[in-house]
Amino acid sequence: MKKPDLVARDTQVFLDAQSLMSRRDIALKHHISEARVSQILRSGAGDTANITEDDRNLMVQQIRGVIYQMAPVMKGPGRAITSGKGDHVIDEVTGEPAYDPSPKTDAARVILQCLDREARLLALDLPPAKVKEDVVDVTQFLAAYSAGVKAEQDAQATISKLKAQLAAVEGAVEAEVIDR
Repeated sequence: MKKPDLVARDTQVFLDAQSLMSRRDIALKHHISEARVSQILRSGAGDTANITEDDRNLMVQQIRGVIYQMAPVMKGPGRAITSGKGDHVIDEVTGEPAYDPSPKTDAARVILQCLDREARLLALDLPPAKVKEDVVDVTQFLAAYSAGVKAEQDAQATISKLKAQLAAVEGAVEAEVIDR
């Protein structure tokens, strides 16, 4: 199991890569070699099974932070395409300045990678067998509920019989008191 500080570093390396930092810049930032950065990225930023719940929550918050950083890129028009002279290129169809879509596509790729990583951290990619176990639990719950309803009905029937017997006894006692 990795030490928590290494897990946090590996996660930060992964997030830096998601935010389109170069491997060299990541290596310089974390004081590790570019080869180590590559190893961390190939490993998927560590084994999620060995991550504590607090570290997992921190990683999810960091991933969501990267996603929020990408939102302005997705909303904005992007970079205007200019000619070699610096003039804006005009779109022939719309007659408006043309914009480079690559920042938006890069941001969309980063967002998808972040969402994939978040899904793996939260174990949303569990096999369907887990869902099947939950269905079995629901079936067992329904069986127990039905048994409880039957027991309640039996108890109500017993209470009704006892009330009838009590009414009969009270009627007999009342009749005897009147006779005296």
